[in-house]
Amino acid sequence: MAWLAADALFDPDSFSAPVVGCASTLADHDSGLHCHARGQLLFAREGCIRITLDE
Repeated sequence: MAWLAADALFDPDSFSAPVVGCASTLADHDSGLHCHARGQLLFAREGCIRITLDE
């Protein structure tokens, strides 16, 4: 599992592994409209996550 700083550049699609884990302290973060080639599972240890899908 990778630990990422909130301002780190990270491209999960650049890894060939079927599963990639990462941890980060993002606080109030907006990734903007984007997509990835593989699915993702997001987890918040505290607080909440809001995801808006295109469809």
